[in-house]
Amino acid sequence: MKVFLSYASGDRAVAERVCRVLEAEGHDVFFDRDDLGGGDAFGERIREAIRRAHVLCYLISEASVTPPSYALTELSIATSREPRHRPAILPVRIDATPINAIPAALRAFTILEPQGDVPAEIASAIERLSGRDRKRQLLLASGAAVVAALLAGGYLVVRNRDARAPSATVPAGTASVATPFADADARSSDARSSPSRETPPGDAIDALNDAVLKRTPADRLVRMIGQPSNEGWSVTLILADQSVTKLHYRLDDAAQFTDIGSSDVPNLLTGQPRPNMSIQLHGAFWKPRRIDVKYVDAKDGEHGPFRLDFDPRAEFLRSTKQVLGIVSWVNFMKPSPDKTLAYFTPLLSYKAAFREIRYSVNSDALDSVWPIRADTKDDWPARLDLDTLYVELPPAARRVLVRLIFVDGSMETRGFDLP
Repeated sequence: MKVFLSYASGDRAVAERVCRVLEAEGHDVFFDRDDLGGGDAFGERIREAIRRAHVLCYLISEASVTPPSYALTELSIATSREPRHRPAILPVRIDATPINAIPAALRAFTILEPQGDVPAEIASAIERLSGRDRKRQLLLASGAAVVAALLAGGYLVVRNRDARAPSATVPAGTASVATPFADADARSSDARSSPSRETPPGDAIDALNDAVLKRTPADRLVRMIGQPSNEGWSVTLILADQSVTKLHYRLDDAAQFTDIGSSDVPNLLTGQPRPNMSIQLHGAFWKPRRIDVKYVDAKDGEHGPFRLDFDPRAEFLRSTKQVLGIVSWVNFMKPSPDKTLAYFTPLLSYKAAFREIRYSVNSDALDSVWPIRADTKDDWPARLDLDTLYVELPPAARRVLVRLIFVDGSMETRGFDLP
């Protein structure tokens, strides 16, 4: 497939990794805007590349969604095209950008939230899009064949959907299924299992959703990820069931469930407003929480409650590793021509995730330890007023090597060349 990679210049390192993986998978990737030059030719080349693209992969970060990011211009070019001529939009959130800061044009699509290797998950998502496109082409070809047959004097047999015999089934892995719609579920199940009957589009979508639910382990039907912010924790719920119309949650020992509310974005599967998926956790930052979740599907089936145990220490470690995978750990400044400072501020903002920070200059020795001062309060954001924020580098410094030792014992090492 032809993939247009849209990103902010500050996210170039991530974009390069994504480009390499996609090209290794055989995709044609438009990536390097820096080689286009300027002027009218630049804009024309961008528009032509978007016109030819099957997929526009948008790397969501605070930089890419903040004007005057050129990535927003590329998104506007893509979405202004007629629907049948525009590329598929694949938004991928690569940092902790708040959902409400993401343009509505991107929130209208399912946002990919990578939990592991970002390029690998993007490649997997594009492969699924590629498969969907192939199926669409087959459907169009089949439709053309039917039309040709009709024009040639053929005929089309339409079967009565009400002739299907009921046979009650319950999707495996669901917590509970409401009974008033059992007969309707049985009829659609019978239609899906009978090779002699045609499957209407609505039933095909139901069958796909049911297949996903049957293959999803019970403990992964409802999941969550947490993102820290100055206001505390924001928890995003991830549901395997894509037919959700209403979502409710209950925190800790609360007696009642709370309706999470709906967004302005329609669910293309149900035609109804998509429920909000984010919960704000107020109170002590490091306090473990219990979240009970239940939901209603498009057939008014009730599912749950599902219990989620929120471990702020584990979530902070996970989100820290994600953020530090896409940002520079060290920033360099030259207050004068003969003086260079290395700032470790990006790392110190997440110091609660580290057991130790080691570094070395112009060598692989990692023989220096950066001092980490514990906060005087059990809260976050981290206080930096007592920390050493920077170190002056020797005149001959060309490279700084940094190793992070996380609180779980895992390590990550990265080198940084001076500008």
